[in-house]
Amino acid sequence: MSRSEAFAILDYWGLTTSPFSVRPTRGGVISTASQEEAVARMEFIVHNGRSGGLIVGAEGTGKTLLLDIFSERIRSAADAFLISAAGMDDVELLFRLAEQSGGLLAPRRSPVWLRQAIESRFAAAAYQHRRWVVLLDDVAAARPDIAVGLTYLSRLRWDDCPPPALFLTARPDEIRRIPRPCLNLPDLRIELEPWEPEEVEAYVARQVQAAGREDWQSVFDPGAVRRIAELSGGVPREVRRLADLCLTAAAGADVRPISPEMVDAVHDELYPHRESPDAPRRRPREQEARVQ
Repeated sequence: MSRSEAFAILDYWGLTTSPFSVRPTRGGVISTASQEEAVARMEFIVHNGRSGGLIVGAEGTGKTLLLDIFSERIRSAADAFLISAAGMDDVELLFRLAEQSGGLLAPRRSPVWLRQAIESRFAAAAYQHRRWVVLLDDVAAARPDIAVGLTYLSRLRWDDCPPPALFLTARPDEIRRIPRPCLNLPDLRIELEPWEPEEVEAYVARQVQAAGREDWQSVFDPGAVRRIAELSGGVPREVRRLADLCLTAAAGADVRPISPEMVDAVHDELYPHRESPDAPRRRPREQEARVQ
């Protein structure tokens, strides 16, 4: 889509910005009950010297975004380090942590040198009463020996300062792939659930209003929002994607406000082989033949 086409769509709806970013910013997603509970548990862990948490949620439920939001929220009281674990081993983990905690003077990856650098910077933070918080995203995609680096971090001590709080994210089906030592480190499991229908409606309303249209129902019929909630299963990524495509399709078809039927049409175009939640089940061919 060209910039002129994108601006034409915004102009059609009376919006100043795109309300449903493909990669949402920290301010672009509302705090749902699940997200707020997750943040509250993470804050409890950090402020009470607990070891960490395993954040579990299906694909698209906002695990990475949660880490991003939390790293900003906790930054005034702690030093937070957000690291993608995909393909990472223990040395790479220590290198990234040393890099983020103060910058490297040279690209040295000697485990001994890295541990010395980390211990020095950890002690400096502890002296200022700032706890380290390591946010490791997609830990199941890391190499098995990342457990060595995480175990090392869990044993860091300086005076009465607790070791770094370790937060790991994974999908439920990935947990069996995570090395057992990694699973033994966090002392709390934090579940991220899909949004409830009312949370989807609150999200759509807020995003449209923030984009310049106070009367959000002139853009989305409430029935259309309920349909988005049904078809997306409440998965935040799918909610954003479906809502965004509905804006484009409805503008092209000159349909205002977006109707449940428009949502169905967009969903069928996006997922031609996926059956809608309330679609009637087709009978097998053998049954059809017998009926005839």
